[in-house]
Amino acid sequence: MLSVGASQLLSVTFTPTDAASYTTNTASATINVVKATPSITWPTPASITFGTALGATQLNATSSVPGSFVYSPAAGTVLNVGAAQTLSVTFTPTDTADYNSTSATVAIDVVKA
Repeated sequence: MLSVGASQLLSVTFTPTDAASYTTNTASATINVVKATPSITWPTPASITFGTALGATQLNATSSVPGSFVYSPAAGTVLNVGAAQTLSVTFTPTDTADYNSTSATVAIDVVKA
């Protein structure tokens, strides 16, 4: 596996089994390897009743690589009554040399108590 970096040289040598009729040949090319963007999985949370603070049940995103999550609004926030309120998360991977940070959103409904 190649590391992240620009203009990395790749080469291949073809050696024919019939060396009497064909010659060995080498070809090369350069390739740029860019950082990967990890996926975030975040199921849409069930509706909550007004007065319920946001917690791990709603703020439960996961990623395909290790890292940390920052939610907005944060855990402990009590949202007003309303439909389709946006929750967002920013994910920062532990390995920032090979992976980009990324974000995601979901909607939550807050119903009257």
